[in-house]
Order: sequence, then structure tokens, then C-alpha cells
Amino acid sequence: TGYKRRVRVLQHVCDNRLKNVLSKLGPSPFIKEEVTHDDLAKMLAHDSLKDFLKECEPAIINSSMHTRETFARYCLFESRKLVCAQWSGILSTMKAQAEEENAQEAADGDTSPVVEATTP
Repeated sequence: TGYKRRVRVLQHVCDNRLKNVLSKLGPSPFIKEEVTHDDLAKMLAHDSLKDFLKECEPAIINSSMHTRETFARYCLFESRKLVCAQWSGILSTMKAQAEEENAQEAADGDTSPVVEATTP
């Protein structure tokens, strides 16, 4: 049914997937303020929907444009909720990760910072 399909697609919007998206990006775009919470939510929704469509039955893939747009809206809405709830923690984690990478580079003898960690 439609409800079960919505539940299945929303199960793909989760902490682990968010961590994977963050891992792909690394700290640089966050430190340089190139990525907003809305950008991150869109990336998460896209990744979630893409993975859902790999596993779903052909009837969903071949469904009407309206149905597919509805799934996309659900994903984006849930992605925004998840990202907004964790945004300050994400920024703190990315700043700490950038500082750690800079310290590692310095320990290895490279004095140029990987990313200039700034405080907003």
C-alpha cells in the first residue's frame, strides 16, 4: 500500500546515511561555509531516495510522476528534520575533524593547514 511504501522510503533517511553523506563531503565545505543545512538535507534526500529506488519493486519506479514526486517530498521533509535537529553538532564535529586533520598534517611535517578552521 501507499503508506507502507512511504514508511519504507523514510527508513532510508537515517543517522547512518547522514554520516555517510558527511563522510563523502569531509569538513572543508562546512568550515568554508559552502554547505548550508538545506544543501545537506537535499544531498541526504537524494542519497536516500536513490538507495530506496535500487531496492523497490518496479511498480514504484514505473509509477506516475506525481507519486515519485511525493516520495521525493517525503524524503526531503524528513531529511530537513534530521539535518536541522543535528546541525550544530554537525558543525562542531566538522570543525573538530578539520582541526584534527590540520594537527596530523603538522605532525607529518606539512605546515600548510588542510582547512582553515574559523569560528563563525
